[in-house]
Amino acid sequence: SLCPVYYGINDWCCNIQGINRVQVEEVLYSNHINKSIEKKISNSYASIGSVYNEMGDEKAADFFSIAIKIDEKNNDKDGLSAHYGYMGSFYLFQLKDYKSALDYYSKALKICQELGQKNRASSWLGNSGDALVGLANLKSDSPVLKDSLKKEAIKNY
Repeated sequence: SLCPVYYGINDWCCNIQGINRVQVEEVLYSNHINKSIEKKISNSYASIGSVYNEMGDEKAADFFSIAIKIDEKNNDKDGLSAHYGYMGSFYLFQLKDYKSALDYYSKALKICQELGQKNRASSWLGNSGDALVGLANLKSDSPVLKDSLKKEAIKNY
């Protein structure tokens, strides 16, 4: 099934967003639904993914993936800039897969720059720095690394 959902958590999250399970299923299997409902459903999946991510559970990736699919379907750039970043954080902090984390952060940062989302971009830039540190097996308190990241951030944003 496309919905690897534990319905208790999903129903709770959907109730907060003011949507129901039938609307969730319609989004996943239909092209004819209100875009504002789709955004709420996407955000619900991302919220559930964030809970699993905080618990250290790899199910987070399933929920982030569904949120990303919905965002891509609707060309929801705001959603994508957030949800790509969340997926990057999953790869960075849960799997220590620094390359995949950087790939997702790069996608998120490109959209953040396009939309002028400086606050969100600063989070993804900081996490990208952590991923680069992990990838290069460097110490995060290296003055050269800090200076380099600062210059890169200033140059790009």
